[in-house]
Amino acid sequence: MHVVDICVSKDLPYAEVLMVMLDWQVRNIWTREVVYVKVLWWNNNVKEIALEAEEEIRKKYPPTIDDVR
Repeated sequence: MHVVDICVSKDLPYAEVLMVMLDWQVRNIWTREVVYVKVLWWNNNVKEIALEAEEEIRKKYPPTIDDVR
């Protein structure tokens, strides 16, 4: 059997694409209100639904956050 060594960079990018924002909700955490957005991600032929903090999504995808409300 022949084995080939390959080098993999630790800073290899991993692309996630925001497909659609499904829902949003406000959660009270102590004295703060945190808005969460349910989003559908597409990455490496896999669809994944996750609940993300609105401010993080707004930083990455500013024009799309207003589509939910």
